[in-house]
Amino acid sequence: MKRLLIVILAFYLAVSPAVAQKKLKPWQEWSKAEAEKVLNESPWAHPQVDMELTDPNRLNRSRIAGIGNEETRTRLNAERVAYYIRIYSARPIRQAFIRLLQLQQKNIDPETLARMNAFAEKQPEDSIVLAVNVDGPDTKPIEKVMQVLRTESTGTLRSVSYLERSDGKRVYLREYVPPGRDGVGARFIFPRKLDGQPFLTSTFSSIRFISELGSSIKFDMIFKVKEMIVDGEVVAARAQR
Repeated sequence: MKRLLIVILAFYLAVSPAVAQKKLKPWQEWSKAEAEKVLNESPWAHPQVDMELTDPNRLNRSRIAGIGNEETRTRLNAERVAYYIRIYSARPIRQAFIRLLQLQQKNIDPETLARMNAFAEKQPEDSIVLAVNVDGPDTKPIEKVMQVLRTESTGTLRSVSYLERSDGKRVYLREYVPPGRDGVGARFIFPRKLDGQPFLTSTFSSIRFISELGSSIKFDMIFKVKEMIVDGEVVAARAQR
């Protein structure tokens, strides 16, 4: 019996990392730093840093460290553009947005507060939505990127924007929404289902976002599915009950 218990315990320890369920602190208790961490570097959000080099029409993704001499690295740091690629349909991302708003605004009336909380908790209906926001130390390269994002359309991006699972299956862009004044950024909206089945489940190890905007910008970001599991649910699209 003792040997059997040891075997069972060993098996549990071996498989538990793969099925571990993340437990998040209630979002209403997040500090400003905690909410920003969810928005900028979490299982549902990753930054992609691009640096504008000699050709103003060419953005090259690479690391600043180890490139050229100190003067070159200083210039690259000043010219870099950071894209924050977020799975906006994941509740933690929307909760982080709302939490920051609530921390910034004091004395929110009960009706507005209720609407904000409902938005933070809402399940997406039938979509996986990625939002891309832009930041950086220099406004000039950011404005170039924003101009591209504002002028793109669903028609031009549909064939070059997709989500790809670890098994190679893809869903292509359904709708593109240019950035507005809400601070969310450009939205890339994809179907939640493929061939009548949920596209994203815990069966798959990763999901990759690809989009090419003209010849100057390419988004390429991988999200690990097991890291997005909260309370047994892949928190990126609507829960499957």
